[in-house]
Amino acid sequence: MTSRLDQYRNRFKREPLDYRPSSATGAAIVLVVLGSIGVVLGVSILSNSDAEGSWLFALVIAAIVVPAAEAVGGIGVWQGRRWGRWLALFGCAAQLLACFLFLTNGRPLVGLFGLAIYIGLGLQLCLDSVVRWCHR
Repeated sequence: MTSRLDQYRNRFKREPLDYRPSSATGAAIVLVVLGSIGVVLGVSILSNSDAEGSWLFALVIAAIVVPAAEAVGGIGVWQGRRWGRWLALFGCAAQLLACFLFLTNGRPLVGLFGLAIYIGLGLQLCLDSVVRWCHR
């Protein structure tokens, strides 16, 4: 029983991993793919709209910046960087807020699908193996 207690007591003093776990690889690939798709869609919306100077323009810029942060965070997770994991968690949290907006604005299927993806990614980024990998 003391070994389990010591494991929780020393949870912040664990040795970093020297190999990339499959959970970090999967999360990084999904983050880069979804972030890249989001940036492309945001740029296409921006190029096809006449929203300059309005609040909609700021919303479209945010729809480009958040997926870009998500993709860059995915690259950081791939490399095992601490900042990459935190940036990816920020991107997932911001996307969760967007999914809640989809739930309340008449697109519940899109919102539920997004919630499932981003809650799963957030939980995967909090796994012990990913935290230990992203310790550089």
